[in-house]
Amino acid sequence: MVALIKKTWTQIKWLCRHAKPVLGYLIFNTSVTAVFSGIGVYSAILSKSLIDSATSADLPAVFKWLGLMALIFLFRITLSSVTSITGTKCSTTLRNNIQKHFYEHITYSEWLEHSKYHSVNLLTRINSDVGVVIGLITSTVSSLLSLTITLVASFITLFFLDRTVAILSIIIAPVLMLCSIVFGKKVKKLYMEVQDHSIKYNSFIQESIQNIMIIKTFCKEKKNTQDLEALQDTTMKLNIRSSIIGLVAGLFMTVSSYLTYFIVFSVGAVKLARGLMTFG
Repeated sequence: MVALIKKTWTQIKWLCRHAKPVLGYLIFNTSVTAVFSGIGVYSAILSKSLIDSATSADLPAVFKWLGLMALIFLFRITLSSVTSITGTKCSTTLRNNIQKHFYEHITYSEWLEHSKYHSVNLLTRINSDVGVVIGLITSTVSSLLSLTITLVASFITLFFLDRTVAILSIIIAPVLMLCSIVFGKKVKKLYMEVQDHSIKYNSFIQESIQNIMIIKTFCKEKKNTQDLEALQDTTMKLNIRSSIIGLVAGLFMTVSSYLTYFIVFSVGAVKLARGLMTFG
């Protein structure tokens, strides 16, 4: 456990060190994401007020809430346009910096260390793996913050509106967290297998094309084709495993979400029928 914590902390420090050049963009985009999360929750409250005003025939209040809704809509469009540009600038700068770092490391490394890895392996690290790191820094962190703010703000808002509904809606959360941890480990392990196999597959294709004359000279066409089919069979098995894990995880999440929705909707419908809750 201690070793895992140390390894995680080392990885976090590495990410933070490479994210310094785009720290301003990251803070801005993350802040905007947080604001959007708050606006999303407030929009639900706004919709409630609008519907209650409409059902009570309060026309001035209806126009007031509609005007506020239009302002929020324009505000979100404007900020989304800005964050789209800053996000592109951030991800491109980050990608260039990390790829340059890897390239320099490979260029100045000792030949014996360099020769331990196939060129396709190194190319995959520079392109594919860097893309995963970029996604983690620019998207995953802000998404986690956004979801956390949405969850907390939604629960607090719902708690003040109706405590019973709020408590019922949060009961499923620990189960979903446990599911995420379990499937997360499986996905991580499978991702490593897919990456390693992808390197083997691409290396085989590259070497076969580069040494096509040698293959023809020794009449190894059939043998190489059989080797390719074996690699493709492994690719098929890995893709099916990935699909099954994704299907099971998605199915579990979907059932949990619909169950929560059904419970909350049912309680709301019963309370509305008894006059204990407004339609909004």
